[in-house]
Amino acid sequence: MLSESVFIYECFKASQEQHSLPPSELSAQQKSELESVVKRKLAIEGAVLRSPEAVQVKLSKSYLDDAFDKVKMRYQKAEEFVADLRAMGLDKRGFRQALEHELQLEAIMDFVCADCDEVSDTELGLFYYMNAHKFVQPEVRHASHILITINEDSLENKRVQALEKIQQIERRLIKRPSRFSEQALKHSECPTALEGGKLGEIRKGVLYTELEEHLFSMKSGQLSGIVESPLGFHLLYCELIRAEKKVGFDELKNKLRTSLIQRKRSSKERAWLAGLMKKQLIDKHSSEIKQEKGLRSESRYV
Repeated sequence: MLSESVFIYECFKASQEQHSLPPSELSAQQKSELESVVKRKLAIEGAVLRSPEAVQVKLSKSYLDDAFDKVKMRYQKAEEFVADLRAMGLDKRGFRQALEHELQLEAIMDFVCADCDEVSDTELGLFYYMNAHKFVQPEVRHASHILITINEDSLENKRVQALEKIQQIERRLIKRPSRFSEQALKHSECPTALEGGKLGEIRKGVLYTELEEHLFSMKSGQLSGIVESPLGFHLLYCELIRAEKKVGFDELKNKLRTSLIQRKRSSKERAWLAGLMKKQLIDKHSSEIKQEKGLRSESRYV
């Protein structure tokens, strides 16, 4: 039987995750829905704790003590720890029960998935070469821009005036491209002006089509001509080009191993939980049938 402390703790966690609020600040409907979700979750976890595998997993008192102390150590003062527990509706004993519940579940799932922690180099290689298209880093361009907006309601930014401004800037930069950052800071009407017009790393599919077509046809160190987008007139400067690159197997090997282990664990967990819940339903149904037969048998003698 799960303790009230576990229910309170799980409700608090779920409320923070879903609403960024403690349960006490939820509406009646929100609280009711939240509690229903938590009850369903705890029903599944209860089945896990009653499983044959759970019998083989025991947590030592010292392990629980260490876990509890690690949480306490996040606080500079013991009073702050107690205050946070109180805000959850728990005391130290209740929190320890909730923590034990969490750790016991983790330990059971680790036991169930113990055979998932090994991935051979052959498996890694097969996965890499069968999914090679996923390991290509697209071309990236480091770029800056200067923007002069078009606003027909503004005397200074009507189309003609805006074009004149950007043309003046262009003439200066043709003579001295090194002044791009300075000109962006002085004249660009984009927030990036504060950083000298820097757009950072740009991949295809990020900018307006008009800008992208120009940027990805430029050479490194090249200044564009005047480009018009729905925002207004731009000047682009392509600072650096990082060509498309296929990430090698050796470079990805460790990340792939971690990812595949997690996949195997997730798959094993889902399958095991599905089997556990199915067995629980069958056992429940069998129990109900036996109970019904027993009642019928008794009725013969009434």
